[in-house]
Amino acid sequence: ITTPNNMHYPAAKVFLESGIDVICDKPLTNTIEEAKDLKKVADKSNCVFAVCYTMSCYPMIRQAQEIVRSGILGAINQIHVEFMQDWMTPENAGDAPHVKWRLDPKISGPTSCVGDIGTHAAHLAQFVSGLKMVELRADFHVCGHPKPLEDTVFMTTKYEGNIPGTLMATRQAPGNRGGLRLRIFGSKGGLEWDMENAETLKLNVFGQPDQVLTRGHGHGVSPRTERFVRTGRGFPEGLIEAWANLYTEFALAVSARKDGIETPNDWLGYPKISEGVEGVKFIEASVRSNQEKAWAVI
Repeated sequence: ITTPNNMHYPAAKVFLESGIDVICDKPLTNTIEEAKDLKKVADKSNCVFAVCYTMSCYPMIRQAQEIVRSGILGAINQIHVEFMQDWMTPENAGDAPHVKWRLDPKISGPTSCVGDIGTHAAHLAQFVSGLKMVELRADFHVCGHPKPLEDTVFMTTKYEGNIPGTLMATRQAPGNRGGLRLRIFGSKGGLEWDMENAETLKLNVFGQPDQVLTRGHGHGVSPRTERFVRTGRGFPEGLIEAWANLYTEFALAVSARKDGIETPNDWLGYPKISEGVEGVKFIEASVRSNQEKAWAVI
């Protein structure tokens, strides 16, 4: 279910009552009453119900969770998480159809930034630390152009065991696109993960050199993490999407040819044979330059 927030509850309830498993975007519903009712319906139906806190499915987040569970960090004593974005910076950003409803309390619910990205941050912190957030102190702000709902939130948080933390989320941070960052500190060490560098996880055991763990198979990556790994180290996970895009454009080009359709030059961006030729020229020039120990024109 990827509807605007106000439709999550009625849509999910109908599916559950029909015996259909559900995967639903967050926030689950717009009110606690709806959420509790939906939980009862889900339990009664025995259907599978998943909520799209997708960031918890990054391989290195699973590795971070394993590290915390192992006790390497010692007793957790503080948790800091932030989600910084900049897409609402332009004055007219709120005019886009896919943005308008996010600023309408009747559709988005009582919050905008908090319900959209603040929930991701909160879930991630609890998922990795294994600690439930139990208290918070929040300040909502409209840091950009006037809006009916907040675009920024600052929180002081408290987790089980009286563990303190902070949570910040904003859509008004120019230069930050997917700036989800988690830092967890304990009595023996700390870890840090940044979604814009999702392939790596920084680990410090106090008194030892910092470690940068990389996504991949083996070399200390837990089996629970490995099952989320598709490509080897040095080949970013985005590669699989790139392959899919290439195959799709190639298939469209083949279909267009078979159907006798002339495609615009800029319609399909897959590498053409001319680019393959240029690649060979590049190789040739590289060899020549190496041999002559001089500049080579391609």
